[in-house]
Order: sequence, then C-alpha cells, then structure tokens
Amino acid sequence: MEIFNNRLGPSFHGREYQIEELIGKGSFGYVYTAWQEEGNYVSPALQHQPLAIKVYHYSHASYQRPVLDEIIQMMSIASSPYVAQFFDRSPPREMPEYLVMEYVPETMQKRLLQLPEEHTLHRIIQLYLREMPWMLETLSDAGIVHRDLKLSNVGIKEGHLKLLDFGLARPVSITSPRAMPHKRIFDPPEMQQGRITPSLDV
Repeated sequence: MEIFNNRLGPSFHGREYQIEELIGKGSFGYVYTAWQEEGNYVSPALQHQPLAIKVYHYSHASYQRPVLDEIIQMMSIASSPYVAQFFDRSPPREMPEYLVMEYVPETMQKRLLQLPEEHTLHRIIQLYLREMPWMLETLSDAGIVHRDLKLSNVGIKEGHLKLLDFGLARPVSITSPRAMPHKRIFDPPEMQQGRITPSLDV
C-alpha cells in the first residue's frame, strides 16, 4: 500500500483511490476528497460518488489517539443516519493508516460562516435542535463518548446532520480518564472528577 501520484492503495479490500482536494486537517490527520479507481475489487456502491479519506499522521506525539481498529469499531454505529458511513481502510500494520468514509459536503461551521440570511439561519438552528438529541442518543446507546462535538465536526448532507471525526472518541467502558485522548484545556468537569459518562458530550 502506498501513496503515489495522488493515488492510495491497494486498501484492505484491494481497492485503489484517486486523491483530489484537501478539505480538512486536525490533530491526527488530513482529510481529502477522493474517488474509487477502476480495478478488480471495485465496489459498485462506491462508483461515481465522491468519498472522504482521512490519512493519519503522528506529528502530535503527546496525543494518544485510538488505534484504527477502535475507531472503526466506534464507527460501527454507522447504521445510524446521523453518522458518516465507513467503507474501507488501510491494510493492517501498513503505513500510512487511513479510513475511507462517506463524503459530507459541508459542516455546520462552514454553513454558519457563510453569513446566511435570517430565515436560513433559523432553519439551521431548527435542524440542529431537531436532530442533535437523536445524535447524542445514538452515541449514548452505543456506549461511546465522542468528546469532540463542535460545529466543525457536525456535517450537513441532504438536509440532515452527520457526525464526523471519531479521533478523540472512546467507549464509556473505559474507567480511567488517563486512558482517554484529550486536549487538557477543554476537559469538562466530569473528566476532572474522574467520571466517564455520556454527559461528556453534552
């Protein structure tokens, strides 16, 4: 598996991807738009649609992010319409690590920065208030603490919200805050008190 001439693969499922535009970056990696290349292992479901690929890096050694398997396990709640779908990954023990996911064209942050008209802003607020409780319930039912809920991690696609970026997420079953990746200046009171509960996302 390699990145060569803006191509990535073969993946875990033997697919190759054409990388296009950088659309986001964070503490653990970069996100690109991409397309599935033609080949022997193409997925008909992924043909002719843009994809999102997150390529992980390790430049922030002070952060202990979940391993890729854990991120994929937490994304298994993707049967929910409120979570970006997971499609493919890098082969185990090969670098760089990456995830192939559903492409979500914009975030709430991007939408709000466009300075929408008053009636449009009202619709965005209504959408947030209507679907965010369902998103939080999805996480709670799955026993997952996302820990990085913010406008830039809440996508909008076809008029609905999509939860993005599980890089800081952890199962609620983890009992020690020390085992959770975190950005100290944003630690909520529950973390400081040693309690790991879904309320961390509220």
